[in-house]
Amino acid sequence: MRMKVLAACLAVLATSCGAGRDKSGPSPRLSPAEVVSIQVEGLQHFNKPAPNAGIWAAYRFASPANRQVTGPYGRFLRIIRAPANRALLHSREWRVENVRQVESQAEVVVVVSDDAGVSSRWTFSLSKQEGAACKGCWMTDGVVQNR
Repeated sequence: MRMKVLAACLAVLATSCGAGRDKSGPSPRLSPAEVVSIQVEGLQHFNKPAPNAGIWAAYRFASPANRQVTGPYGRFLRIIRAPANRALLHSREWRVENVRQVESQAEVVVVVSDDAGVSSRWTFSLSKQEGAACKGCWMTDGVVQNR
């Protein structure tokens, strides 16, 4: 029973927006590049200031459509920690390479160098939300590694 209550509380927290209070959650004030930068920075330092804190930060910017695919935070956590995403969690450095925005859709390409110095490119697809909870906020619909 406690786990169900905890899961419900996490779901409420995850869907709330920062709405200008700070950069810890979605806000209409953040651009697509800023949203992706917050996510990649969080993943780079995923265990600071607490275990998985950076992964939680990235999850807060996952759109409702993204969450329908990835599921609740626990499943999102397992997906992010999968070997295919190792470069994001163990990056030495990263940079935004390209931003393309058309109306309420955006793509941000990020180049990541992992702890072994191997570079990879990742495309973040974002959309501007229309729902009441995060109206006007850019949120991530998906992330793919460019092959």
